[in-house]
Amino acid sequence: MIVIAGTMSIDPADRASMLEAMGPRVASTCADEPGCLAYAFSADPLDDSKVLIFERWADAAALEAHFVHPNFAAARKVIGGFRVTGSDMRKYRVDAEDAIFGADGKPTATFAT
Repeated sequence: MIVIAGTMSIDPADRASMLEAMGPRVASTCADEPGCLAYAFSADPLDDSKVLIFERWADAAALEAHFVHPNFAAARKVIGGFRVTGSDMRKYRVDAEDAIFGADGKPTATFAT
């Protein structure tokens, strides 16, 4: 699995409009692209100039396909219509996955597998 997580800085006056404009792109990506497990752009609740981006892809092939899919180009076009002042986007290969809460109901940072 590949996770993309990051932030985008935007003029606070534009954030709500940008998120609204991205709505159809997010929905299309989730519906149309095999291997897309999660795809979200959301408002940072603590900083009105930040957008949080979170994506989960089944594998590298799914992510590569996304980068050439019309949804990706459409999203970039939407974003390009706003005053984005910076971004910090990272991709992560996930080598382990486990539940946060154990059988005892307590959260743990360790992995059983």
